[in-house]
Amino acid sequence: MEQIIPQENNNENNNENNKENTEIQNQEKLAPPIKVDKAKSLSIKQFQKYIFKFFTDVSVVVIGIMLSLWLNDIISSYNQQKDVKTFLLGLKADFEQDVLEIENDMLSYRLQKKTFSYLSSLKVKEIISPDSLKKHSESLFNFTGLVINNGRYEGFKSAGKLGNISDHELQNDIVNLYQEDLSSLLLSTNVYTETKRKFIDFISENQLRITDSTSNLKQLLITDRVYFLARNLSGVEEILGRYQVCAKKMRKIIARIKEIYK
Repeated sequence: MEQIIPQENNNENNNENNKENTEIQNQEKLAPPIKVDKAKSLSIKQFQKYIFKFFTDVSVVVIGIMLSLWLNDIISSYNQQKDVKTFLLGLKADFEQDVLEIENDMLSYRLQKKTFSYLSSLKVKEIISPDSLKKHSESLFNFTGLVINNGRYEGFKSAGKLGNISDHELQNDIVNLYQEDLSSLLLSTNVYTETKRKFIDFISENQLRITDSTSNLKQLLITDRVYFLARNLSGVEEILGRYQVCAKKMRKIIARIKEIYK
């Protein structure tokens, strides 16, 4: 037997379905469509590309500057050490010459010590023999003093380049030699020279001719004035000691420079 569904129920179901479909369609019409803003998307990509390029360019510039500074430091350091080498090798040559002069000066002061020790040992009215006068005549009227080759040092110092010497012990030895040791030596030799000048001035002012070939020099050399000056001029130990200090320091500096640039 077939079941008969009432027509009214079917109509009601169809009406409800149509109503739901109509509401869904109306909602779809009312809702705004989702659109992709292509221009905005393109703008973001361009911005990201710009930022990447910006930081890349900045990085290149920074690296370039750092590399340039690094190379500049290397070149500057090379030039500084080149100047230092030229200075030190020149200084070594100066000191080698100075050491020879110091040795000659020390020999001269030893001879002067013998001469004036002899004069200060003479008895009152003792006659000087011709042989003794001839033996000591060379040391009576000479002046002895070290001529310092300091032009190279003063030029390097005034240019503010002494600090570029990387060997600090060597740097200190050079400075101490010029500022202390050589200054002390010159002070001592200058005092001695002034006393020697008084001796020579006394002889020059009082010397007389006895014959065409002789003078009263032997008589002047046994005067009290010469005796007291001779006592002072025979004391050369301080000068010799300071010469030795300078020569020792110069030899040390010469040896160190040779070791550095061997």
